[in-house]
Amino acid sequence: MHGVGGMLGAVLTGALCFAPVAASGTQVGKQVLGVGVGIATAIVGTLLVTAVVYAFTPLRASDEEERDGLDITGHGERGSKAI
Repeated sequence: MHGVGGMLGAVLTGALCFAPVAASGTQVGKQVLGVGVGIATAIVGTLLVTAVVYAFTPLRASDEEERDGLDITGHGERGSKAI
């Protein structure tokens, strides 16, 4: 929701700006380009961080770890039961 709202706000800023800046809709194009660059940066950054993390540690627990329970395998303790 935050991403969609932010992108909509960025584009509408260009659509609703005052006349001297708007100059026949060119500002909306600049805002859309900015949103596109933001999306691309987020995607590339996410892929890079994921690749670095994956180089050092697996991104998913093994079937055995899931079966035993992640509290035991990851933290060495049992979770408490709800009352």
